[in-house]
Amino acid sequence: MTRADQLQSVNPADWPVADGWRALTQGFFESPPGQRLLEFLRQRLEAGGSIFPPQPLRALELTAPEQVRVVILGQDPYHGRGQAEGLAFSVAA
Repeated sequence: MTRADQLQSVNPADWPVADGWRALTQGFFESPPGQRLLEFLRQRLEAGGSIFPPQPLRALELTAPEQVRVVILGQDPYHGRGQAEGLAFSVAA
């Protein structure tokens, strides 16, 4: 069953980012750590796991790098479907 509220593809080309982020994200996903991450995600999806959010790089799609002043890295503990929307500390209203 396909669910719109979870990750569907482990192909980073399916995860839109603003033009200014493209070279950086592409470089990461071509690197050994990026390849390991994609392989882990692929294995989880093939095993039937649910991965949230459906667009993991959404913040990089909505914000050009020249608009960024601070980056906060973390993981929000989403506990229900439809809560993760790819923006830190954000839940759709």
